[in-house]
Amino acid sequence: MLKVLLAGVVACGSLSVFANELSEAGTFVEPKAVESKSDMRRHFGLSSGYNIPEGDAQTTPEIGVSLGFQPYIPFGVGVELSTSKFKDSHVEDYRRTTALGYVTYNFGGTLPIIRGSYVGMAAGAAFLNHGTEIAAAPLAGFDVPLSSINGKQITVGVNAKYLLVDSARDSLITNAALKFWY
Repeated sequence: MLKVLLAGVVACGSLSVFANELSEAGTFVEPKAVESKSDMRRHFGLSSGYNIPEGDAQTTPEIGVSLGFQPYIPFGVGVELSTSKFKDSHVEDYRRTTALGYVTYNFGGTLPIIRGSYVGMAAGAAFLNHGTEIAAAPLAGFDVPLSSINGKQITVGVNAKYLLVDSARDSLITNAALKFWY
């Protein structure tokens, strides 16, 4: 019992030191109003990856587009449209197209991957062969600067979400994303 208590104290102390380091690096951005056009962080994105459904349906490719901006620092909002086609041994093949709105918290600071990271929630509709279902998903990802064209940044990143669909298969979706920030 003493070992468990000691391990808990050490873990809490380590977590406290880590949180202080993140705070000093500016990882948790203080909320503030957008002051300039560049603070809005408007972007258009293309994504491609894998949709891994629960059950015995096969993993399938997924493609998508997104459009977003940051109306209040560090919170982002946007919309995303994506599609994938499933093969299933028990039912006919079907396509699922999702239209989701999302809200994100964008991290900041000086740590390379952390400063381009975000977490959030998405909600919307999943359009299936047999009708439309309600969908929601927790999401996380990061973007890393790749290049700049005429002062506009291009990033490459990775994102993942777990799509919960009302009465259809839930899915883990992982994507690579290319974004143009304007």
